[in-house]
Amino acid sequence: MKGLLFILLFIPFAFSLYGTVYDISLDKVPFSIVSVYDMNGTIVTRTLADSNANYSILLPNGTYRIIVYKPGLDMISNETITVFSGTQRYDIILVPILSYENISGMDLPGIGELPNNPESLMITKTREQNQFKYANLVVGFFAALLLFGLYKVFKIMKKGRVKEEDQMKILDLITGNGGKMYQKELVKKTGWSEAKVSLVLKELKKKGKIKKRKIGREKIVYIPEQFSPGQLIQDRPLK
Repeated sequence: MKGLLFILLFIPFAFSLYGTVYDISLDKVPFSIVSVYDMNGTIVTRTLADSNANYSILLPNGTYRIIVYKPGLDMISNETITVFSGTQRYDIILVPILSYENISGMDLPGIGELPNNPESLMITKTREQNQFKYANLVVGFFAALLLFGLYKVFKIMKKGRVKEEDQMKILDLITGNGGKMYQKELVKKTGWSEAKVSLVLKELKKKGKIKKRKIGREKIVYIPEQFSPGQLIQDRPLK
């Protein structure tokens, strides 16, 4: 049970990564392209900073490479970040482009090949964020459903377990009373609830240690090896 709950902690959820894009003078750079790659160089998502240079993306937990630049501006940011919490702020500072060698071979449009219409990338941004959002909701729903089911099973299993010492206590009381005893007397002697006494007696009966018989409105519990069923009526009342 604990092992299953531990495994659930590693279910990947989509987390929010947001921030603002600046240039080296700390002026905002609106409509910058924010491209996210996994550590194998495969594109994960690409979005566009808005008119205030703010961006926001949803990502599963993990380590990513983020490359940010703007069409017509000879500045770029190429950094690695680890996403690990529900909401992380990550501001980006673009620096002058010195070399493209460290990003060669990646699915990255050239500076002069980027679309000039920001709206086309805004559509991509919305679609990708919605995909992460819905995926996160589905995973979260099923994870919650699984946790609830495991909790109910664990609760039932815990409730159904009968301690060995409780069984021995009941047997000792019955044995000390000549091998038979009213069930209501067991409740009184043990101080337990009727439900608990009934649960312990059920376990003992399943093991063949005791038997029960109803006489009138009362239930009598007896140990077969010590007490004969024929004596139940003859010996009444059992005190």
